[in-house]
Amino acid sequence: MNDVEMLQESVNKTEGSVSLVGDGPAIENGGGLDSQILPLIDLMQAVNGLDESQARTLTYFAIATYGLPELQIFPLLVISGVAGTGKTTILEVLKRITYKPCPQLIDGKSTSAVFRDSLNGLPTALIDEADEAPEKWLFKRYSRQSSGISINAKHSEEDTWGKKNIDLFGATVLHSRKPFKDPALLSRSIVVYTKSADVKAFVPGAFEGFNETLASIASQVDWNQVSTIGTDRISDTWAPLIAVDSFFNSDWKQYADSQIETARNNLAFGHETEPGQAVYKSLLALALDHKGDVSERVLMGDIAKNLDEDEALSTYQVGVVLIGLGFEKRSRGGKTYIYTGGEANLADVGLKLGLKDDWLDDIVISRALKPGE
Repeated sequence: MNDVEMLQESVNKTEGSVSLVGDGPAIENGGGLDSQILPLIDLMQAVNGLDESQARTLTYFAIATYGLPELQIFPLLVISGVAGTGKTTILEVLKRITYKPCPQLIDGKSTSAVFRDSLNGLPTALIDEADEAPEKWLFKRYSRQSSGISINAKHSEEDTWGKKNIDLFGATVLHSRKPFKDPALLSRSIVVYTKSADVKAFVPGAFEGFNETLASIASQVDWNQVSTIGTDRISDTWAPLIAVDSFFNSDWKQYADSQIETARNNLAFGHETEPGQAVYKSLLALALDHKGDVSERVLMGDIAKNLDEDEALSTYQVGVVLIGLGFEKRSRGGKTYIYTGGEANLADVGLKLGLKDDWLDDIVISRALKPGE
């Protein structure tokens, strides 16, 4: 028994099995579309250690890539996890089952121009080591409406320079250990988290031949419905996969709904790193003493110093932001202070910003218990 046969034997199910020899998968004992993708889902779980919902997500994503010519937006698929948890293996699997993938994995550490040009006109991009990949080009992959750009390029035939139009729209899979720097990119992404697991060895031949099956399924999807599924950016992002799921008898939609809600919460948390929220958090941390009482004033310079390195602003910029939020700035004894305006004012500003903080939650509860005050 060869490696492919051994791997297949380990994941066969009684409800349907697949032959990995010949021209493509031959379905036995199964009925309907779901039986056609179960062998692929099983294989993914065997070599990647994913749970069934995650493996189905990857399968739906692969099916949706075959609908790419009909779609106006397409999600980024982010494979996230610590080193040694099979992220690159997932890229190699998807390279074998998606629509017109890049022949080789794209290096996310390449220069901005090289990275951009590698995405031009590419239906399915698979990006390795994407922690430092230029996010501005990843944004361009998401929407057909904003994917076209004009660049300066050398015309080889005439040996002259001129404008060249390129199009970066397409399906994108990348693996990364770090979250995006711009939280807005999160709303355009579907994230699958990997973990250490006891897995089977990756046998490339085991995943050959599924393309025709996935393309056939995709040809039956009404891609026009995708534009009507979403109610916000995040649900729009998941819409192509939700459209695929409508063909299958599974509980995956519940998983998708939970992931959408998690993404919304993460996006709200990520937006706290914008200047107004970041500066407010710095002020709040300095204004509260160990008992939770609010100081009358805080040195403006200390607020600037208390910002995280990636949120750094000058003292002047901090002052501009806080005045814009409604706080008062005054000088006393040669030093510049921000006046909190007391507990009620400090809390009101934080609540208007939509921040998530236990102190603010306590204020809300206290106000609910004392509605007249």
